[in-house]
Amino acid sequence: MEKVIKALLEWGSPNYLKNDADAFANLKKIMIIEGLPTADEDINNFLEEQAITYQKHIDHYWLLTDLMQDFKTTSQLYFLNLELTKHADSAGRLLDKQSHLRIHLILAIINYAKLVEIIDSYGKDRVDLNDPQLFTKISKLKALIDKSGLYKYRSNYIAHAFAKERGNSFALHYRDGIELIKKIFSTFIDKDPTQLNLDSDVDDFFLKIYDDADKSSVVYLIHDLKEKIRSVKLHGYNIKR
Repeated sequence: MEKVIKALLEWGSPNYLKNDADAFANLKKIMIIEGLPTADEDINNFLEEQAITYQKHIDHYWLLTDLMQDFKTTSQLYFLNLELTKHADSAGRLLDKQSHLRIHLILAIINYAKLVEIIDSYGKDRVDLNDPQLFTKISKLKALIDKSGLYKYRSNYIAHAFAKERGNSFALHYRDGIELIKKIFSTFIDKDPTQLNLDSDVDDFFLKIYDDADKSSVVYLIHDLKEKIRSVKLHGYNIKR
């Protein structure tokens, strides 16, 4: 049975296996070797049972895996592209500093919003991992996201070009957007917004997302949660993703 469960978890979804002919056939081969019932109806019933047991944990694990990579890439690209705002490349191309900052902030905000959605959706399962220290770290990060006003900036300046009030539509004001951006940065780096320097302090915001030398950065926290799920809920199998 262990080989069957491991294969099932590596493929990533009992529900997926029910609808993929090649994966279903491969699972049948493993079940034959293990001496398990292999009629299609038996396999479908087996997959339904495993979906109840594992599906939410597999989904949780995969969502975090993708998000961890997205966070890491966002931070890495910020610093790589930052050089192109200072020095032109071999073709003479130079990035606009404000656009560079805005586009990477947008990516970070989207990632943070998705992280909160995942945290909220798997709250009970996170408690079941029985790791109070990890739970506390995640809760503190969520509180920081909520405090930053990140959602307001996302709703007003990322998702829409215009604000609507009392039936009227009007362009969002640049100055208001800047104030929201300052609040986000200053909250995450713990600095007074009036003292914030958008030319220097912003680096710290992206380092808190991912810093190879800082195991407390967001990417490492997500990694720790992901690995805890794998260890406690998915038997510690080396899932290939």
